[in-house]
Amino acid sequence: MEYQIILSPNLDLRPADFVAAWNEEAAAENLPQTRLVPSSSKHYFDQALVDAIVFSVTTGVASSVVYDLIKRVVVKKKGGHTHTHIEESNKADGTRLLVVDIDDEDTSD
Repeated sequence: MEYQIILSPNLDLRPADFVAAWNEEAAAENLPQTRLVPSSSKHYFDQALVDAIVFSVTTGVASSVVYDLIKRVVVKKKGGHTHTHIEESNKADGTRLLVVDIDDEDTSD
């Protein structure tokens, strides 16, 4: 199964930095490595180009493991705890599209 990760501009996190951190974490857990590809999912953001982070998962790797690793990488790269939000959708070809964003931590008015 193939996953594509799209990082929201709100994260202020470069896809290349995410990929490097992911690959470091994934290697320690024998999880798949990621790579950057041009994304056709531009409709999520008002940007000329959004890079997608792509990886394939063999059967037996639970979605929760993927989500946990995404959250760990975001926390590591952002330098502390964040409220990471991941929205998943399925493309017609079976690819899972994961849009990663952070929620505002301060919900008080």
